[in-house]
Amino acid sequence: MKRQARQISQIKLQVELDIAAKRYLAIYAGAAKSLRVIAAGGLGEQFPGYELHKYLTHDGIKDLFDLYFDCTQKPQNLKRVYQAVSCAL
Repeated sequence: MKRQARQISQIKLQVELDIAAKRYLAIYAGAAKSLRVIAAGGLGEQFPGYELHKYLTHDGIKDLFDLYFDCTQKPQNLKRVYQAVSCAL
């Protein structure tokens, strides 16, 4: 009996983003259509910058995300894993 090769349907890349609000608004306004991110292991990918809009606060975007890509490296999903909390004393 032959074994079939297991196909990978999704690739997950975990990245920590720290983007100032002013910088992200420039991206959102059209200065760049996509963002290139590099994970801790050195793997890098691009995804559409507009995907982060819903996570933008007045402090910017300071969160940990899981980025999911299909086997052709096309972005499929973005999921926030951790939201940084800022405290003012």
